[in-house]
Amino acid sequence: MVTNWPKNKYKKYNITFKARHIEGANNEIADSIARKQWDRFRKLVPNADQRPETVPTPFSGSNFQHEISKLLRASMAENTLATHNTGLTAFF
Repeated sequence: MVTNWPKNKYKKYNITFKARHIEGANNEIADSIARKQWDRFRKLVPNADQRPETVPTPFSGSNFQHEISKLLRASMAENTLATHNTGLTAFF
C-alpha cells in the first residue's frame, strides 16, 4: 500500500491495490506489454480498451514511482524486476 497518502485519497479516487503472483512462463499479457508487442497483446486480451485511461494529475508519474519501485523490489526476482523496470521507464 502506498503509505504516504491519506486513506481518504484512495476513497476519493476509488483506488484499490491488488496483487497476485503469476508465474513468468504463464504471464504472456505482461510480457507482451513489456516488449511493446501490441498485436500479440490484442490477441491475448481482445476486450482491452483501445485507448489508455487518463491518469488524474495528482496520481501521475513521480507521485507513485517511488512506492511502485519499493513494491516491485520486494516482490520479484532480480532479472524479472529488470524486465519490469524497462516497462515502467517507458510508461513514466
